[in-house]
Amino acid sequence: MNDFGATISEGILHLGFFAPCGLILALIIQQVFPVVPSSLLIGLGGALFGPLWGMAFSWIGVVSSSVVCYFLGFSFEGVGKKALKMKKLLEKRSFLSFLALRAIPLFPFNLVSLGAGALRLNFSSYLLATSIGILPNLALYAFLGKEAGDVFASSAHLVKTYFLRM
Repeated sequence: MNDFGATISEGILHLGFFAPCGLILALIIQQVFPVVPSSLLIGLGGALFGPLWGMAFSWIGVVSSSVVCYFLGFSFEGVGKKALKMKKLLEKRSFLSFLALRAIPLFPFNLVSLGAGALRLNFSSYLLATSIGILPNLALYAFLGKEAGDVFASSAHLVKTYFLRM
């Protein structure tokens, strides 16, 4: 883990009992100000809390951030003609459309959230599809984060053991 990742993980763990809140808050801030990829934070959650709890805390953070970005999208005025065509298309099958957009990690998460708010699409369909659609990716990133954390921990142990024997 690089110094930046180590600093984030130490900062989150320093919160003790409130460490999950630190991860959730980091995920919310990340969606509004995308400096660090959310997959890195979700993986960090898996490494710090294990894959199940890391996924659960990340789910809360990602769903919360999607709500924040949805309502931030309301501030965008003046939707163009192409956007209105997209709105009509999405409104017909809003739940399935958002489920697909969330399940396939090709579309920028915050832009989808902002766009849904800007187009004033059905919030309940958006929220339900987001809540379900993100689960496979969260599970994958939390599991990979746990595995990466285990690799780093075991390699650090091997290095310490090696140098102590010298």
